[in-house]
Amino acid sequence: MLNAKHLATIEAALARTHARTIEITLDDIPLIIKRQRPARATWPLALLNTMARLCGLPCLQAAPQWGDARGQQVELNRLRALAEAGLPVPAIHHIAADWFAMQRVGQHSLESMLQHGPLPADTYWREGLELLHAVHRQEQYLSQAFARNLIWHDDRLYLIDFDDDPAERLTVPQAQARDWLLYLLSCARHLSQPPQQTARQLHDMLATEPSSVRTALHAVARRLAWLRWLPSQRRPWGRDIVELQAAGAVLHELEQIMHSG
Repeated sequence: MLNAKHLATIEAALARTHARTIEITLDDIPLIIKRQRPARATWPLALLNTMARLCGLPCLQAAPQWGDARGQQVELNRLRALAEAGLPVPAIHHIAADWFAMQRVGQHSLESMLQHGPLPADTYWREGLELLHAVHRQEQYLSQAFARNLIWHDDRLYLIDFDDDPAERLTVPQAQARDWLLYLLSCARHLSQPPQQTARQLHDMLATEPSSVRTALHAVARRLAWLRWLPSQRRPWGRDIVELQAAGAVLHELEQIMHSG
C-alpha cells in the first residue's frame, strides 16, 4: 500500500500536468496513475449500436463509456473481477476520489512486439490467443481486446485498459466473440503467415469455446468477409483500411472452415 508521502508525491505530480495518465516510480514501485476520464456524448455510440443491430451484428455494439466517477468504478470493478479469476492484470495500489494508482507491468504492448519483438510475430499472436482463451475459460471477457491493450513483460502477457464493461450492453458470449474479433483486427496485418493458417489457428482455439460464441463469430465472419476486397497497401489508404483488409482475409478463410465443419 502507498503511504502519506507517496500520496503527496502523486498529488504534486498530477498538479504539474493535465495528462490523464502518468508513470511514476515510488520506492522502487513502478506505478501508473490514472485520472478519471470526462463523460462523453452518448449519441455517437447510440448511432453505432443501432447500425450494428440493423446489420445483424450485435457483438459489434459499443459499451457505455461513462467517464467521471462511474467510469473509474467500472474499471476498478473489471480489474478486481479479472484478478479474482486469476488472470494477469495490474494490481491496484490506491484509490482516490478522482484517480487511482495501479502497478505498471511493462512498457511494450503486444502491438509493438508483433512489429519489433525478437520472436516471430506469429509467436506473439499465439500467446495472445492462449490468453484470450484463458480469460474465457474463467467466464470473463475484456473491454477492448486490441493488441495495444496487452502488455508483454517477463515473457508473458498482461491485460490493461478497462474503461468500459461490454456486459452492460452485450451478453457474455457476445462480449467474448467481440474479444476474438477485436484481437484479430489488431493483429492480422502484422502476421507474415497466410490468412488460411491464421484462420485455422483461430478456429482451433474456438473449438472449446461455447457454441454461442462460435455462432456469434461465424455470423461476423459471414458478414465481414467482403472486407478482404479492400486495398492491402497502406499508401494512400491508411492503416485502418489495411487492418480491415487483413482481418477480412482471415474472416473469409474462417467462414470457409466453419461452414465446411
